[in-house]
Amino acid sequence: MPPVHVRPYLQRREIQIHRERLAHLTGVKYDSQDIYVGRDHVGSYSWDNVGDGIAFISSVDIRADWQRKGVGRQVVTEILREMKSKGIETVELESKTKSVGFWHKMDFYETGDVTPYGNENDEEDPEQMLVGMRFDMEDFNG
Repeated sequence: MPPVHVRPYLQRREIQIHRERLAHLTGVKYDSQDIYVGRDHVGSYSWDNVGDGIAFISSVDIRADWQRKGVGRQVVTEILREMKSKGIETVELESKTKSVGFWHKMDFYETGDVTPYGNENDEEDPEQMLVGMRFDMEDFNG
């Protein structure tokens, strides 16, 4: 797969993103972006600068048929580049148990925080725990 470029959709790069600011019920503005490969919508992500040099990634969702092709890795690298340019020093997120391996490969480490994540019956599901993860920007060379 050729290198992925995260750029506005109108520039027609390999992976292109439309920027859109969303105001959540809390009044917090998240930077939510759609991810495209060519004209194919393959996912989205959002993150928030929570202040004091800390950012929180609330989601990185890549369509199942586009996973394991390097898209997620390249998108996260672009997110980290953008965060670094905005003075972010620490990045935090909560990962579903099944995605922890991906974040480890991106050099995130576990904080020790684990939160139950309910299933469709709103029961705790040990396979769907949320694991706190962190990344220190001083380790980023992207």
